[in-house]
Amino acid sequence: MTSDNSASQLTLFKIPSRLLDGTSEISRVNQMSVRDIINQGYNKPRFQYKVMLTSRIKSSGSVLSDLGFEKPGCYLYLLIGTREWFLEHPETPGKWWDQSMINSIPAVECDETFQYTDVMTTMTLATIGMKPVKKIVTDEAGEYINGSTVEVTAFTSHFSNSGGLIMELLKRDLCMMAEHIRQGGESPLGEQEVYERVERLSAEVFQEHNLVEYYVEKLGFKPVPDGVLTVRKEDVEKVLEKGVVSATDIHIVSLFYDL
Repeated sequence: MTSDNSASQLTLFKIPSRLLDGTSEISRVNQMSVRDIINQGYNKPRFQYKVMLTSRIKSSGSVLSDLGFEKPGCYLYLLIGTREWFLEHPETPGKWWDQSMINSIPAVECDETFQYTDVMTTMTLATIGMKPVKKIVTDEAGEYINGSTVEVTAFTSHFSNSGGLIMELLKRDLCMMAEHIRQGGESPLGEQEVYERVERLSAEVFQEHNLVEYYVEKLGFKPVPDGVLTVRKEDVEKVLEKGVVSATDIHIVSLFYDL
């Protein structure tokens, strides 16, 4: 396992979706780098199974729309290591992180000065995005019934077994954000009601990419009952987003994880 000292050489960068918008030089760099790192991750199953014919993000200008980040309250997380960390940790099979490491990795809230450079993409271990999809549910009297749901997306791994780590860091961050709001603080993303009472993560994956087993066995997700949507090849663009093309009909499986 990796030591706490080594964990300090890893950083979780939290990018609010607003930083992936705009026409400034920094925004353009961020959009291009995010497009490239996410496509790199999604291209692994795309080239292996040859079902999806288009990239996950079609262009640097479509990052927000392709990820569904146009609504408020969305984050993209990047897990990035230092050069020293990579020199000390050659990639090998097997889990190399534990709970103490999850607790030790620092998180940085990015602002308008953050620039995701080409060099940083080469030191990125994993990415994951989150977006609120369901607010808390109350009854007619306004009494609380159940909490909100956050969907994960842009989930990619670029170093062995780092996907599970960034998923745990996402859960940690959601719990810390909820506690911060309950103590009277404000969510940096807005959407106070959503992030104060997040109770569930949701995900949608392609059955054809054999991801259901990974989410269930490695990440602890559960399939939604009757949560398989069959999409005909000619309807893929309508169901997903503009410009998406598949070689065959696809099956989208919905999964959830209760926090």
